[in-house]
Amino acid sequence: MAISASQVLALVESHAENDDHRFYTTVLQMAAKEARAGHNKIAQDLSDKVKKYQFKKKVHTNRYEQGASTDKDLQGLIELYLPHHRMSELFLNNQTKTRLNLIVKEHRQKDNLKKYELSPRKKLLFVGPPGTGKTLSASVLASELRLPLYKIVLESVISKYMGDTATHLKTIFSFINNNQGVYLFDEFDAIGSNRTAKNDVGESRRILNSFLILLEQLQSESIVIAATNHPQLLDSALNRRFDDIISFELPTFDEVKSYLENRISIFPDTQLDWKKITDFTSDLSLGDIEKAFDDGAKDAIFNNQGIITTEYICNSLRRRKENKME
Repeated sequence: MAISASQVLALVESHAENDDHRFYTTVLQMAAKEARAGHNKIAQDLSDKVKKYQFKKKVHTNRYEQGASTDKDLQGLIELYLPHHRMSELFLNNQTKTRLNLIVKEHRQKDNLKKYELSPRKKLLFVGPPGTGKTLSASVLASELRLPLYKIVLESVISKYMGDTATHLKTIFSFINNNQGVYLFDEFDAIGSNRTAKNDVGESRRILNSFLILLEQLQSESIVIAATNHPQLLDSALNRRFDDIISFELPTFDEVKSYLENRISIFPDTQLDWKKITDFTSDLSLGDIEKAFDDGAKDAIFNNQGIITTEYICNSLRRRKENKME
């Protein structure tokens, strides 16, 4: 395991200054570097240690201020991940990928932007069908910026007891304010649904109002991402609270072809009839196509000495489409 002198210095300084966040962030950066080098065992061990000990520390709204959130407050609300994905793994349309690259560039050059009283985009709304890359894009942003990824567990955040959900949100935003990272609120429509909906109740409006206030008041270097498969359900007030709204679309066939060509590159003697394959890819997300390819590749390994044919791919795509229709 190769540790740079700057990382050793950062570990020593953060320990001496009692700066837990900087200490854990440095360890996660080391783990991400090891993962990219193919040293998955040490990377996972480092990540597991961070997960084990980080939430045992008190998370302060101010390091010397009362009102801190404790491990008990956060338990079950936030899950920590160590991402090691790269931008090259995203098979998205050029516009979406360009916007994600710009966000990375803004955060890498935030000090330069600050000279001109500008700041990077930190509050993002990802919208699009399931399997189009929203969650993977959040992981890529975290990995490219060498930050931990925190996923908010909405089924735990949303409580049947009146007032508890707003309290959970305050606890989470307190943590966000003091622990830099990328935070993903997946299936965000559970919180952000239209406040004027006929079946809405007063508690739903209070939850959304609490989220809007907390998001607007957020003072953090963290990136907050809300992702939804159902943008039509969201309240219109959310649009102006986010710095950017990024749409994720079903892939074009060129994007599907690029993805499949990348995947088949390690398999021997693969010649595919793309015209036949295109008949089976409409209305499928890249996530669906990934699963279909994996199924077809396994069939080829077990039954055809690892040689993937058009028939194997088309059969697995057909099964995927049939499963979606059921």
